[in-house]
Amino acid sequence: MTSGTICCLISATCAIGPSSRGIRPASDTLEPSELFNYGREQAYLTKAANNEARDELYFTQTYRLLGRGLTVYHTFDARRQYNSYSDLALNRLENGNFLFYPNTPVRNVNATLDRAEFRQIENTVGVLGRTNAVEYRLYARDRIASLTSQRLDSSSLPANLPLRRAAPRRNFNEVFLGARPRLITAPFTR
Repeated sequence: MTSGTICCLISATCAIGPSSRGIRPASDTLEPSELFNYGREQAYLTKAANNEARDELYFTQTYRLLGRGLTVYHTFDARRQYNSYSDLALNRLENGNFLFYPNTPVRNVNATLDRAEFRQIENTVGVLGRTNAVEYRLYARDRIASLTSQRLDSSSLPANLPLRRAAPRRNFNEVFLGARPRLITAPFTR
């Protein structure tokens, strides 16, 4: 007797908005209750924003070939995570230092824009089952992933924001082979 099932999950999340903007305390002697009054506090970062997005597609297919004795399965899992941070108004103090950022290394004196994206696809195929003496799972998993990052060019002005590669693209490919046998000590009953 053969029977099959398919399970699928699709999800996406996105968060866009200002960061906490580097809260500048009103005084050096704050009470604990005054630490989270973000609406009334002055901020170091007036034009800072963060954008994060995550997507996922996941599904599993199973085919029962011999009841509980032999089941074949396949799982597909694809994910993407994107993060972008920007501050388009780098403020300086009278001495020339940046108000919030460290002075070195500074790639651009006008603005900062950093982006990173991670992508991963994972395929798993295997067999699992159970007999009166043993429960088992044998599988193979292939994981392919990449990481890319970009940053603002050093000559960019806030009106023109060309990006350049911040680091070489990193590609990953991993293959796993696995087994999980388990001896059954109590007699198997249905």
